[in-house]
Amino acid sequence: GVLVSQSARTDGVPSAVMAVGPGGAWYAVATRAAQEGQISRVHCYSREGASLATFDLAAVRLVAASQQGLAVATPERTVYINVANRHIAWSLEGGFEQFLAVQQHGVLAGFRDPATGALISRVLIVRLESGEAVAAQDFADLHVISAILPPNEKGEVGVIAQPYAFRFPLPTGKK
Repeated sequence: GVLVSQSARTDGVPSAVMAVGPGGAWYAVATRAAQEGQISRVHCYSREGASLATFDLAAVRLVAASQQGLAVATPERTVYINVANRHIAWSLEGGFEQFLAVQQHGVLAGFRDPATGALISRVLIVRLESGEAVAAQDFADLHVISAILPPNEKGEVGVIAQPYAFRFPLPTGKK
């Protein structure tokens, strides 16, 4: 519980969330518009602090998804950024509640309806490279999705939600 480091932005723009790539190779910071007319952005930086790319996205969650990938949840969309190539690789409607990268897949649990903000109780597995959905399952009445657990010995990821906890099988690679 001892504070070992503290930092603050020096440009006066409030930061909302951040993520650090594997091994600290890069990091991303989401800033929120402080005033009317300003734009919320996601800024990607190298380990040394050099600016890699900036995207006009109002991020509410950032997750380092792979060595080169950043998953971004906005109120309307889920966006996957290839940090190394400095571009948006794909996007899906609805911002995710939880995200876990497992090998070449992204496991997304819970989405926010872009129109109403209501929770859509769905687990979706996509290919990280393309955003292609490879498995999906809707569930009734998941009020809060707290976490996604790594796969167990059977290759099933866990989803902890209120009022449930359950396992969901990952694709086996067979077509």
